[in-house]
Amino acid sequence: MSASIRTSPNENLGMAGILSSLLSRLRHGEADRQFIDEMRSVLADGELTDEERQLLAERHAELGAGDAWNDVKGDLYLAAVRGALRGGRLTPAAESELDEIRGYLQVSAEESRKGDDLLSRARAERAASMQAADAARRWDAYLDALRRCAVPPVEVQNVVLQRGERAVLRAAMMAMEHKAVARRYQGGGSGVSIRVTKGMSFRVGGGTGYSVPVMDLVPVSDGHLVVTTERLVCNGHLQSWADTLAKVIGFQGYSDAIQYSVTGRTQPRILKFGPGTRQDELSAAIEGVVNRMLAGA
Repeated sequence: MSASIRTSPNENLGMAGILSSLLSRLRHGEADRQFIDEMRSVLADGELTDEERQLLAERHAELGAGDAWNDVKGDLYLAAVRGALRGGRLTPAAESELDEIRGYLQVSAEESRKGDDLLSRARAERAASMQAADAARRWDAYLDALRRCAVPPVEVQNVVLQRGERAVLRAAMMAMEHKAVARRYQGGGSGVSIRVTKGMSFRVGGGTGYSVPVMDLVPVSDGHLVVTTERLVCNGHLQSWADTLAKVIGFQGYSDAIQYSVTGRTQPRILKFGPGTRQDELSAAIEGVVNRMLAGA
């Protein structure tokens, strides 16, 4: 005797309802996924126009999508933030657009946390960039004033200024000189050994050579260089000097030092920059006082 499963008409109707419900949920879920993908695509540039709002509303109705997109509002907002930042620095216009998107999605503080963290970092970078740009503008204006010798006098110590003379810059320096740091021998040789007969030979052409100094650039005094409207004054710990601008010739600037020659002096002055000294600032100051002198001011 075989076993069989008997179902009543009511049971058949119940099963059909369950299958219908599952199929409906499956179709509804696919519509939600498609609508969410389309929302993400629209928001990916960090903007939401009125036309795009209307398009999303129409697509939501066409697809028969539900409200599953509410579960991913935070991710959609994050995608919009990333899109707004993709072009580089965060602009006020981009922030305004993101505010519109935030209102459209109605995201909570918790849902928008990841996107807001990105925005906070972008705002900090924007502020730092603006500060750097402002500092660069102010520095350029300062250098321009130095080149025109139009800066307020600088207070200096241990430097006696002449009547009508004023200091325009004080810069940390290390005075350097070429000095012998060692000696080496050159020109010597052992000569040539010449055999005369068995067991006898003598050497010719040998020499003892001679000693030559090995030169190097070494520090001789640390201190400050004061650029005035009349002179270049080196106020050092071990050495000090003052050279009038009229006697300065052959000025040369480097990334970490300056070198200039003075009429009547064999070796050039070599000054290596100390902490805080900048080549562009020092060059602008010297250019300014030299131009002033040439103009007869």
